[in-house]
Amino acid sequence: MHALDKSPKAFSALEFVLVVVILSILGFSAISVYSSYRQKTCLQLLRTRLLLTQEQLSMLYLRDFYYANPNLQAQAYTLLSTLQTQEKCSFSLRQTPNFAPHLIANIGSERLDFFIQPQNLLSNPKIFCNFSEPLCKAFWERVNDK
Repeated sequence: MHALDKSPKAFSALEFVLVVVILSILGFSAISVYSSYRQKTCLQLLRTRLLLTQEQLSMLYLRDFYYANPNLQAQAYTLLSTLQTQEKCSFSLRQTPNFAPHLIANIGSERLDFFIQPQNLLSNPKIFCNFSEPLCKAFWERVNDK
């Protein structure tokens, strides 16, 4: 009976603190892994949407090459505007003061600016971002490029 009195019936304060610290470390690492995964998924989704839109623009300008299209600029702008949504992982299309379209990728709380050349959309536009930005490199999956 005397041996039962000495057996621990609850965790000591030290054991409790160690468990809390270990669970906190695991929780913080899980959150960082999850946010990194969410950003990569968002980048992949936006990259796919942009590439599909660029393909549609190329087809539009190819058709214009064969058959004159008087509404080419309006149709190109309409195609670009289909990229817009109101989500945290989305594109938004803005016009600069000189009415040139400007594409912005919203990736969670970050944003990535894309430039459109030529700005008047008279020929097949080239859509690009500044490769000196790490987010641009991650967007095009060129993180290790120097």
